[in-house]
Order: sequence, then C-alpha cells, then structure tokens
Amino acid sequence: MERIFPNLYRITDEPIARGRRYSYLLVREQGNLLLPSAQAGSSLRDHFDEIEGLGGVSAQFINHVHDVPKDGLHEAVCERFGAELHYHEIERKKVRTKTKCPAAEYGDEGLAVGSDFRAIYYP
Repeated sequence: MERIFPNLYRITDEPIARGRRYSYLLVREQGNLLLPSAQAGSSLRDHFDEIEGLGGVSAQFINHVHDVPKDGLHEAVCERFGAELHYHEIERKKVRTKTKCPAAEYGDEGLAVGSDFRAIYYP
C-alpha cells in the first residue's frame, strides 16, 4: 500500500496481461472510502490490517460492473469493516449477479458523501 497524498493510498494489484490495476483508499474524518479494482482480490485482502490501522472502511464504491469480481471481495470488505457497496442504479442487475454484499444505489444526480467526495456514474 502506497501513500500518494496525505489522505490517499494506492493499493497495487499483481501484474496482469494488460499492466496493473489499482485500488484506492481515501482517508477522511467522516469515514474512509474504498474504491477497489476488479482484479483486487487477494492483493487488497493482504492490506486489511493496514486499512484497519487507518480507520477501516465506511463505504466502498464501484464505477462500473466490471469492478465487481466474483471472488467475494466486496463481501469480505463488508464483513471486516461493515462497508456497504455503492453503485449506480443502472448497474443493479449485473452487479447483483456478481455480489450479494449489502448495497446502496445512487441515480444520475450522483451521490455526495460529505463535502469532499461525489460519486458520479462514468462507465
């Protein structure tokens, strides 16, 4: 896990055929936000203790259904940290076939999380 700004950490996945994938942890007073990549799986799980030390995860966000692995990653994050998965409502049908993690949807207006984060659907 690499600190790239005072409140932003990057978790680098194992190399894959098309390069690397990254997950991000945004550390905030109002609760940390996790933006995992689809390939995160074990790479991200390896950092759960470090993430816990930074305050855990209050919510996880995906931008597109391709960011949902079928390996139970989102369930593991939810179980460990109590963090719901957030995604755009148009992705519901496909996301729910890949994960049963407790979830919250947002619409075209996006979702503001405090004054420092806004989720916007950008597939």
